[in-house]
Formats: sequence, C-alpha cells, structure tokens
Amino acid sequence: MTRDVLSSDPSYPINGAGPYEYLNPYREGALLVRIERDGILVTLDVSAYTVDPVSSDVSGGIILSDAAAALYDGGDLFISRRTAVEQGWSGMSAREVGLTAQLDWMVETIQDNAREVSRSLRSITAIDPGVFAPRRALIFDEFGRLVPGPLADEIEEAGKNASIALDQARIATEQAEIATTAALPDTMLFFVSQDETSATFVTAQRAIVYDPGPGPYPSITIKVP
Repeated sequence: MTRDVLSSDPSYPINGAGPYEYLNPYREGALLVRIERDGILVTLDVSAYTVDPVSSDVSGGIILSDAAAALYDGGDLFISRRTAVEQGWSGMSAREVGLTAQLDWMVETIQDNAREVSRSLRSITAIDPGVFAPRRALIFDEFGRLVPGPLADEIEEAGKNASIALDQARIATEQAEIATTAALPDTMLFFVSQDETSATFVTAQRAIVYDPGPGPYPSITIKVP
C-alpha cells in the first residue's frame, strides 16, 4: 500500500447538510470537523455529523446533522485528520523482532511529536515562519504573515495611556451629567471645594460664588421660596 502527498485540509461555506468532501485517506475516528463563525472556532462533537464511509483509503465526506446544519448555516466548515498513532505489527523471527522494536521506537517518537504539536499555537491554515525579535510581540500583517510587532515597553506604555484616557473619559462623563442636571428648570446644585473654603451655587440661569468661611460643613439647608 502507498500514500500520496497529503493535500491541504479543505474548508467549505456551510450550506445544508452536505456531503463535504475530504480528499485524503483516513481511518475510523480520525477526522475532525471544526466550524468557524463570527471569529470563533468550534470543534464539533461526533454526534453532530456522520463520516461516509467510516474509513477510506481514498476519500470520503462529512454529512452534518440537520440541527448542526441549521445552527451553523453561513459559517465555514474545516475538515482535518488526526490519526491515532499506534504500531500493531509483531514479528516472529529474530529479524522481525528487531524490526518490530524499531517500528515501536519510531511510533513512540511520532506520538511524542504529536503531543508537543497539540500544545502549540496553531492555525486552521498553513502560515509562513515568522521572524522573532527581542522584546517585540508577534503580529499578523495584512498578508497573514507573522512579523515583529511593537516593543514590550510600547505595549506597556499604551496600556497606561489607555487607563489614563479611561479615567479622563469617566470624569468628562460625570461633568457632562452634572452640566445636564444644572441646565434643568428649577434645579440648584451646591458644590463645596476640596479644601472646604468656598462653595458654588449653580442654577439653570446663573452661577453664584459665595464664601461661607472656613469649613467643615456638616450640613447645609437650602430653602427655595
């Protein structure tokens, strides 16, 4: 038996139950089906689709359940293969026993590699190698390539500036709310300075600055005729 070069994992816009073709050989339980919608990638449970045929030395297809087809209509479907790595052949002669040991060793190495790859940052499509630079973040450019991004110090400074901007926006919002309230008819606001040495009355028509003397002011009563 031979194996051709593994073709790219296919993707399809979801329009109905399918079938959606997979043009590589595969074993039972080896196909993974993922759905991308609104920027979120979801791995479907095996109950949401059927693989036909169950296994194949040539190709096959994915058929979604009616519920999954309706739920993910308009999204994108991705099919990939993740074959369980095992070695089931056991030789009898001395030469075959030695070959068996070598096959076991190779399969163990493949299993280790697969485990390490599963812990890495992965993409649903192939990407070119990126260029790493000290203290720079990696970003994707407009062509989907990994390139050096901003410095770590720049990111930290941007975070500080964003926090300051958020505080300023909050203060501006509070001031706008105060101004809106002061502009309402028959409204009077009373402000006391932080050092409690002056106070301001604000009405819809005018502002009066009045110095009532040193504080503190435990209570203030305003009578409006």
